[in-house]
Amino acid sequence: MLQIKKLYIYPLINHNLPLKPEQNIMIEWQKLTNEDINLISKIVERFYTLNPSEKIPRLDIEMDISACHLITPLDLSKLLDFPVFDFQHDISGIYNNILRDSGRMKNHFSPRSSRGK
Repeated sequence: MLQIKKLYIYPLINHNLPLKPEQNIMIEWQKLTNEDINLISKIVERFYTLNPSEKIPRLDIEMDISACHLITPLDLSKLLDFPVFDFQHDISGIYNNILRDSGRMKNHFSPRSSRGK
């Protein structure tokens, strides 16, 4: 009789940072509230207003901010109202440091708009 063991598939995007199976986190997109979605849309709109020649697809920025918020809760209102330097710091830091398979941050990056700050 064939036995099937649990199979863990590690995303190729972060193949140099494999997670142990017990560290895998499932991003629960359904936990985003309507208020979160509206604020994230405004944040993304501000980002593209400040960076009109940005080539990163809008959906990538939206999903990265959403995933980060679900794993490391952000004060989205605070982020939206940040001065330009702090705003750019958080958005570029999230985009450059998020592990897209889990929503966690690499390189010890912590957004300034994290609720714990």
